[in-house]
Amino acid sequence: ADLRFDKAKRKYNALELFFERGWDDKWFLQGSYTWAHSYGNTEGYVKSDIGQDDAGVTQDFDFPQLMTGAYGNLPNDRRHTFKVFGAYKPAEEWTLGGNFLLQSGRPKNCLGYYPDPNDPEVDAALGYGAAFFYCNGELVPRGSVGTTPWITNFDVNVEYRPKFADGRLALKLDVFNLFNKHTITSVNDTGEDAPGIVSATYGIPLSYQAPRSARFSVRYDF
Repeated sequence: ADLRFDKAKRKYNALELFFERGWDDKWFLQGSYTWAHSYGNTEGYVKSDIGQDDAGVTQDFDFPQLMTGAYGNLPNDRRHTFKVFGAYKPAEEWTLGGNFLLQSGRPKNCLGYYPDPNDPEVDAALGYGAAFFYCNGELVPRGSVGTTPWITNFDVNVEYRPKFADGRLALKLDVFNLFNKHTITSVNDTGEDAPGIVSATYGIPLSYQAPRSARFSVRYDF
């Protein structure tokens, strides 16, 4: 309190609904829905808002100004997640499988320069650049600028276990992101190039869903 800091807060609440139809040597199905909320004023060891991945050495709590507006939905807050996966055995030597994911997007921010020229620590604070929860001089609390799009992903696989190998040999093909979705997974949260100067790259995509890929594997148990 003497240093004008709030206590570090990071909370995660979740509720999961789950179902499963057990394997009967023919097929099985399992799925879940998770409602979750991750919120607080610090992400922990890293700071995804500005890409700091130097564990435990982020700028959080360096200055009180950096923490103004920091309380809100954290970068890993994905409110809704649906998962379904299963397998089906159409013949004795063959097994087909699939995995489906539908997940809501992550929170977005608008990060800019500290706007108060009368603050006695403004010179030191300005050395951090566009890392404050302010844009165009206005406070923009963490995670209050909407979210990235929902992610949809569908993986499939087929496995062949020939009889002559007594089930020890398995040939498997996995196809990830079957429909080759290219959903945006993160955007540039830096809203200002200089105090009061809007960044031309604000909101542009920084990463996308991994494109379709395939993997062929051979396994032998002995």
